[in-house]
Amino acid sequence: MEGNKKLLVLLSSLLVAFMTMACSYVGPDANDEPASSLKGLTTQQIVEGMEIKANVTSSSRAVEDESENPEISVTWACPIFFTNWSITYKVAGDTDEDTWHPVSSSVSCERSDVDTDVYKYSFKHCPIFSTTEYIVYYKVSMQDHNGAWYSNIVSFMVYPKNRQLRITLSDETDAGAPSTLYGLWASNCVLFPSIHEIFDNDNIPATKDVSLAAYSPVIFAIETDFSYMNWSGIDMVIHVSNSSYCKAIKVETPSDAEARIKYSFEDLPITRLWAEPEGSFDYNDVVFFVDVLEP
Repeated sequence: MEGNKKLLVLLSSLLVAFMTMACSYVGPDANDEPASSLKGLTTQQIVEGMEIKANVTSSSRAVEDESENPEISVTWACPIFFTNWSITYKVAGDTDEDTWHPVSSSVSCERSDVDTDVYKYSFKHCPIFSTTEYIVYYKVSMQDHNGAWYSNIVSFMVYPKNRQLRITLSDETDAGAPSTLYGLWASNCVLFPSIHEIFDNDNIPATKDVSLAAYSPVIFAIETDFSYMNWSGIDMVIHVSNSSYCKAIKVETPSDAEARIKYSFEDLPITRLWAEPEGSFDYNDVVFFVDVLEP
């Protein structure tokens, strides 16, 4: 009888250990050489620097009235295998507010077909927003085996109705490398070419008005030229606003606008994360405001 009790205790201990491992992560062996872009990075830096992307799924049709909402697909890649990501979201507001809601969608995981040491994660979600709530935030978080939480946020901007957009470059922009700003909803329209030249000529504020078709998601992109830096494998770098390389928040709204959104882009790729001070991006390379106006 005493032997059976010891066996039960042993099995219970093994079960607890197995469950703990399932909720933790599997990293490279300490003697392994990590990928070049991850050298010297901590788990926190990897999670906070990984690129998360959000987009409307191909199965979603255009939003035709205020009662319908598009299905959004959120994806990210990470060299850490982790089975217990915590996913939360909120609509509009500022990312500093504590108004996150849990996402019930399950997270799928598969190995990358390009890099076998990287795992691809994804989930789908249909947020509910009103006609004046334009930003949907998703926060992807993990808790490591030491109990510490690490998070990364991606914002996705949607417009239930047609609107006019007033885009103004901000003097907070610190464009060290030449960048061009595009509007991807308008056949890759060039909004501001050679942003660094605009600032060199003190042509601030630089403003452009554009029309937005009804039910269109707003997607900006920056293309940055690093060819003069002679970095291995890095020439032209493109980052899209519906990713964690761009932070979008609502700020104080002018009297003639319905809302004002501030966009702050990071222009470096994740392969240069190790070269940034303290291994973090600053998100001040291309900064601009978008005023939402009645058509």
